[in-house]
Amino acid sequence: MPKIAIIDIGSRSVNLEIYSVLNSGFKQIYYNSSASFLGQNVSREGDLDSGAVLRTQEILQDYKRIIDGYDEADRFTDFADGLEIIAVCTAAVRDSASRHDFVDMVVGALGEKAEVRVLSGDEEAIYTFLGVINSTELNEFVMIDTGGASTEIALVKDRKLQRYASIPFGAVNITEKHFNSIVVPPHRFSEAVHTILPSIEGLDWIGECKNLPIIACGSSVRQLAIAEMRKKLAGAGSLHGYMINYSNVEFMTRQIGKMSAHDRVDKLGIKKANAETITGGLVPLMALFRATGSRRMVVSEFGVSYGVFYEQFARLNKMISAVEPDVLACSMRRILDRYNCDNSHARAVSALALDMYDQTQKVHHLGERFRNILSVGAYLHDIGEYIGYHNHHEHSFYLIKQSDIYGLEHQDKFYAAVVAGHHRKKKMHFDWIKYWRLISRRTFIDLKNLGEIIHIAEVIAEREPGATGVRLQIAPQTIQVVIEKPAKARGEVAYGNSIGRLFGRKVFVV
Repeated sequence: MPKIAIIDIGSRSVNLEIYSVLNSGFKQIYYNSSASFLGQNVSREGDLDSGAVLRTQEILQDYKRIIDGYDEADRFTDFADGLEIIAVCTAAVRDSASRHDFVDMVVGALGEKAEVRVLSGDEEAIYTFLGVINSTELNEFVMIDTGGASTEIALVKDRKLQRYASIPFGAVNITEKHFNSIVVPPHRFSEAVHTILPSIEGLDWIGECKNLPIIACGSSVRQLAIAEMRKKLAGAGSLHGYMINYSNVEFMTRQIGKMSAHDRVDKLGIKKANAETITGGLVPLMALFRATGSRRMVVSEFGVSYGVFYEQFARLNKMISAVEPDVLACSMRRILDRYNCDNSHARAVSALALDMYDQTQKVHHLGERFRNILSVGAYLHDIGEYIGYHNHHEHSFYLIKQSDIYGLEHQDKFYAAVVAGHHRKKKMHFDWIKYWRLISRRTFIDLKNLGEIIHIAEVIAEREPGATGVRLQIAPQTIQVVIEKPAKARGEVAYGNSIGRLFGRKVFVV
């Protein structure tokens, strides 16, 4: 089973991600990030700061020990083949006069077998695109990835990379140039935005980006989203796919700028390593908002590292393209595999649940969005059995809420978790104190009813294993349920009463 370690040597931090690949599936089994500030205090001649280089070397040596520990100690049973190590260097190294010496240092720290690349600005944009496009189902958007010393911007249409550019502004060098203190007055922030705005507005294709949603990567954006989520949606799950509108991004940026580094950490939950440079990292994002007129931003936790990995994953699986055609379906299938779930049962329950949903449209009056939510909840409803069968519906709620389900918006993932959590007769405890900002009472009732549809679908799938579909003939006072299967249905049809309660009609099962 191949294992791949990706090391991203950025201008602010060095990140290590280790992936385990099995056929068409994979899982991330390790992640670490260490601040190096490699892009700080670069000399006039373009030489990297010796202290920053030494910090980076120590981080890489530590990462090599971690990789060797995974490889040699057989921590997982699938670690017999060794790990492939790929290290990529971005803007700070790319623009350095001493980059060849730096690459030699990286090879010395990681070993001769490690593949070390210095990415061009175009390559960095392309790998960021691969990381983003394989974790979203949006077809058209503007992408921005703000690092320590550069920012990559790209236009994506029909899920294809149309245009892209790299501009030499990032969290570290913007902070050094424009902000002489941690607390940033609004006028200083506006001056910084207007300084780099011409570089974005000067792109000859930026006019094609008008009003498109922005997908944003980078540690500064993630920390802003964490702070916003902490204020509004405590305990709502993982960050990927979290959507913030422009007014909230602007408000949070002002709030962060007014705070000291200590308050940013203590009151907003921002990582200490990001506390001093986060405002500089948000400058390119605000400039892009103004250049495009976009009104919302979606957070992506995946960028260059994931893109480099996905290129290798596509190669191992002999994929025609490194871009997944159906991100959501692939993501759910990998989650089922991870939790050792019965794929055929999940497909059967999901198909029956969607069948009933479509036929009862005039009763529940919910649209395509909730159909998609039901599909995810039905497909993943049993993953909680990985923890234990008893109360597995509550375990499913937690696992779905916390999982990175690519191709699903953050709120819809939470809704799918609620649906899966209510797929059994046994009630799930739902903490309104945690989630009252995220879900209304009316929506909660709708989601509970969708959970009941999954329950009915699961009972039919278990008691009528040959069922190929369900036909519901709905009248004002009655509903007739026809189980479609090759042979005539036999046995007790105990799910009839459940359908009757859900739709408020007497039930006849054929």
